[in-house]
Amino acid sequence: MTFRSTAATVVAAAAAFGPPACTSRDATPATTTSAGTATTTACDAPRKLCEGACVAGDSPATGCAAPSCAPCEPSHASAACTPAGDCAVGECQSGFGDCDGDAKNGCEAALPGDPANCGACANACAVGEICQQGACTNADAAALASWIAERKGGFCHAEFNELMNLCGDVEFCFDQTLMRPYPEGLALDLGFDWDGQDASGYVTELGGDCDEKYVLIRIDASDGGAVVSAYGPMVESISAPISPGRHLLSYRVTATNRALFLDGVLAAEGGGPLKTPELWHDCGPGFVLGERAAYWWEQTKPDPIYLRFAPFFVHLRDEVKDASVWSFDEATKPGARTVVLFDETGAQGSTWKATKGAFTGVGKNGSTWVADTRKDCLEKP
Repeated sequence: MTFRSTAATVVAAAAAFGPPACTSRDATPATTTSAGTATTTACDAPRKLCEGACVAGDSPATGCAAPSCAPCEPSHASAACTPAGDCAVGECQSGFGDCDGDAKNGCEAALPGDPANCGACANACAVGEICQQGACTNADAAALASWIAERKGGFCHAEFNELMNLCGDVEFCFDQTLMRPYPEGLALDLGFDWDGQDASGYVTELGGDCDEKYVLIRIDASDGGAVVSAYGPMVESISAPISPGRHLLSYRVTATNRALFLDGVLAAEGGGPLKTPELWHDCGPGFVLGERAAYWWEQTKPDPIYLRFAPFFVHLRDEVKDASVWSFDEATKPGARTVVLFDETGAQGSTWKATKGAFTGVGKNGSTWVADTRKDCLEKP
């Protein structure tokens, strides 16, 4: 006859008359070894055995109800358990989405830059667009954002009531290689850094304002809000909100339509003058950047506050197929139809043929190129 040890008999009796083998909080031994060490070998469902202890079957930390005790670790997400006991995605981290519904790869979609899930699952960008900061964006506009970010410098006015004479010499401001009809449309791109203070003023004036044959870009700011407006010949202005910072402002005008782009994105549009756009050559201002503090009421007004900005790029060309279409290459790179291109190297262009004076360079009126328009110009007292 075989006898069990006393120790084994005592443990079995305790199991028969005591609490269940384990609870959701504590592991309770089901058997012991002959040496008297408690070891769990089985648990009542829905609990399961993990590392010698009974654990809840709905805990992602131990794999929910799966046979494995490996924790649920979905990528870019918190873990959860399904009613059936499978690992699942809890909440996605900010900027990620579980767009394929597969818990194994978690929140797999990076929403700020995924063209198939741009900003939200299943929000696919159209052909020719990219996903940038959670929004479908024209690829040209995205290229422009990188182009602007690479440009830190610009021309800083010694005093912000000064202007820059972009013509290089006064004679060319009224030369008909510049001031003339533009039968195929006119495109003007202006790159500048603006500090955003509550002040209003001109960014540029181009043409002759005496005959309304001109282009004028102006920023009007007050109470923390601002709009940038473009005026063209014989038409009302079109305007768009603008924030402080570095921008490329683009104005396009043909006989039938005109448009204003801010950083490559269409911001406003309207009808054209119903005749060939023309820049007049018989009167001022010519082609200037900044405040034209030439009138007596500008010079004598008490405590004037002028628009604080630092220009770094100007491109004028004489061909616009459709005013509502913007191209990165056409806006930023010189071509056969470039009339004036202006950057840190000075002014140049395919038709830059002044009757007198310099063919390149800029009459800066006290303005100088600085390496960093924020540090070296706009943030200075």
